[in-house]
Amino acid sequence: MNKAEIDKILDRYARHPGQIIAILHEIQESDRYLPEDALRYVADQLKISVSQIFHIATFYKAYSLKPKGKHICNVCLGTACHVRGAPLVLEGLERKLGIKNGDTTEDMEYSLSTVNCLGACALGPLVTVDGDYFGNMNTAKVEKMLEQVKSKGNGGASPAGESKEALAPSEPVRAESLKPVVAEEKAAPAPEPAKAEKPAAPKPTKAAVKKVLKPKTPAGKKGGKKK
Repeated sequence: MNKAEIDKILDRYARHPGQIIAILHEIQESDRYLPEDALRYVADQLKISVSQIFHIATFYKAYSLKPKGKHICNVCLGTACHVRGAPLVLEGLERKLGIKNGDTTEDMEYSLSTVNCLGACALGPLVTVDGDYFGNMNTAKVEKMLEQVKSKGNGGASPAGESKEALAPSEPVRAESLKPVVAEEKAAPAPEPAKAEKPAAPKPTKAAVKKVLKPKTPAGKKGGKKK
């Protein structure tokens, strides 16, 4: 990216230092990394120190000071993906691409990296390539996934000898299409039948109350006055 193109980006953000994150993002989208000369030019135009802009560029993992490949491949190593075999998927990609995690192929086609979580644990092990999600991955699907990515770059033509059915297990899913699963509402339980009320007991009469309250005469004693 030349200075004229950088100036257009700076002008869109009114050359405001507070927009440095967005400015660097646009430069990286164009060059697939942040060239040193571009960073120095931006620092000069925004009147900030070179050390400050390099601190920002190295602090955020989304930025890179090394050239990135045409296709950015991220392997999720979050807990859910890890226990389902994500490290094996990463090893398979390293073997197939001939690079290690964090490197880029010599033809500048692929860059390989890992992330802690992509927020789609139900699809794990999960790999993303250029924003497309490939869920339920395993080492057997690695080659088919790369062929599918390559065919997409060639205008969507299917790889030779591969049918759509063969690619179905690794069909990509866009991030925005991942909607949370809503549990089905349980049917409300049927109301219990009303229990028949017991008839109220009759109120005791005065005669019955007196009979209950009348003290009993002790056994062996007769009533009557003493002589």
